[in-house]
Amino acid sequence: MVEVLPAPAPAPTGAGDGPPLLVIGIDFGVAWALSHNPRDIGVISSWETLSSCNSESEKVPSCIEYDGHGRVTGWGFDRATKGCFQLQWFKLLLSADAQRDAGEKVQEAQRILDGLNKLVVDAVADYLKCLWAHTFAILEKRLNRAMLDTLLFRVVLTVPAAWDHRAQDLMREAAERAGIRAPRAPGPTTLQLVAEPEAAALATFSDAGLQWRPDLKPEDTFVVCDAGGGTVDLISYQIKSMNPPQLRMCVIATCGFCGTITLDEKFERLMRTLMGASAYDKIKPEVKAKILNDCWEHSIKRNFREGGPGEWEVLVPKYKPGLMSRKIDEVVLKVGHLEAIFQPACGEIASLVRDQVRQARSVTSKVPKQAILLVGGFGDNKYLFQQLEKHFKGIPVQQPHKAWTAVSRGAVLRGLTEGVDETITNFISNYHYGVAFDIFCDVEQVYKARDQMKWYLHRGESVEKSESVSHHWYKRIVMVSQLRSVHLDIYISDSNDAPSHKDSRVKHLCTIYPHLDDSIFEKLPVVNTGSSTSIPVKNIASTSYRKLHLTLDMRVSAGNLEWLVYWENKQKGSVEIKVNYVE
Repeated sequence: MVEVLPAPAPAPTGAGDGPPLLVIGIDFGVAWALSHNPRDIGVISSWETLSSCNSESEKVPSCIEYDGHGRVTGWGFDRATKGCFQLQWFKLLLSADAQRDAGEKVQEAQRILDGLNKLVVDAVADYLKCLWAHTFAILEKRLNRAMLDTLLFRVVLTVPAAWDHRAQDLMREAAERAGIRAPRAPGPTTLQLVAEPEAAALATFSDAGLQWRPDLKPEDTFVVCDAGGGTVDLISYQIKSMNPPQLRMCVIATCGFCGTITLDEKFERLMRTLMGASAYDKIKPEVKAKILNDCWEHSIKRNFREGGPGEWEVLVPKYKPGLMSRKIDEVVLKVGHLEAIFQPACGEIASLVRDQVRQARSVTSKVPKQAILLVGGFGDNKYLFQQLEKHFKGIPVQQPHKAWTAVSRGAVLRGLTEGVDETITNFISNYHYGVAFDIFCDVEQVYKARDQMKWYLHRGESVEKSESVSHHWYKRIVMVSQLRSVHLDIYISDSNDAPSHKDSRVKHLCTIYPHLDDSIFEKLPVVNTGSSTSIPVKNIASTSYRKLHLTLDMRVSAGNLEWLVYWENKQKGSVEIKVNYVE
């Protein structure tokens, strides 16, 4: 299907300058648009499946199937079930926090991976490879192969807001291994990451009609709640301009592991309790899969609401209840049963929203009374909408049109506006970023202190996307050979207060290795030991050293971290950077 955005078209990126551009947004569902026609965003909704209710779905499950030898036998909706290992919710395992907090199904995914002797990045790469091949086949039908072969690709992958840099780096690695950036005749495919709630905000600001509402004006704020399958991501924005639309991030994005995965776990536990463990465990895997898909996923989970039916039937072939008054082949769920499934997750989501509202009010002195935008698969849920309306009586809760595909469509918009007029103009840092240093006294020739921290970007600090954060540093160089081993260790901390020295709250993020030519050695100023005076002479005593001044520029945004190193403001574009992220 093709979606048409009513918002003004962003400036066409790449149009008229070399080959036209095809932007593809991937949220484990796929949207796409051409740069010369950016208002038309297509959403892939054709999938291989054995169930008719799945064939035109706008998203595809993050599920992959392996045989006993670790070979892919199915993915998404197209799974055989019998005699295979089905892996679900594995994307969450890229995050250390999810490994710890995301629940039973994520732990089960880890056990399956361990049994197959696979890493999570292997599974994500396998899944993306299947998704990419399917996407390419659909685009061939939509656009024609001859046209595709002339287009540059820009791919934007979405990631949860709270993912650390290691998880983001693993997602990039998986995309590379999936062949997304394989060489193509028109030129290299570019790959970007964007935080899921930021992508959702880009799409829903238009979808919800916020720019046309007469009660909205610059400086007003709103909350985006992207309630998905595994995570619920939240972000708050202040309106900077209505036309063109420009938004400023207010506070740090937050994330909770209370998506629909928790509902699925509770539903299965309830069925096991009502039927009895013995009867439930005897259900064949293919029958259980049909129950979860047809009765739960596409019926009860999407339609349960206050004021709805008092009973919901789950068809279980060959099930014979012990009580004569109950029907054969079905389990009846009461409203109380379903409220016990939904209320804990909905309560946690309400708490996350309340925290965003509180923080936005403390920063902007304004209550985000204009809107709470509810998007994502779980965001389309009727019961969740009703619960949030109860919790936030003074703030309208909206479920914008096409909320389920908001993230993938927003990823496309992010790719289309790259390097042009940014809709979201800033980023609030999730971490403190800094370096460790020792204090050395040249006069006494002793270290006065070690492992002190200098933070050049603080948690909660706002950074304009058009600007970089700079850190100036220097190294003592005595021999030419030392230039070849110059490096800088970057540290991060998510502590509310920035630690003054390196302790358990400080984590090593990465090491940066700039490539410096030996020829610059003679140009470095000389410092005599015991004196801070710089003397530009060639003949230096063995007690002297040369001072290498470097500048590190960091551009940080949701899902991306870019580094540049400068020497004397002359090395831009010529300094090679290798960044090693910590395992």
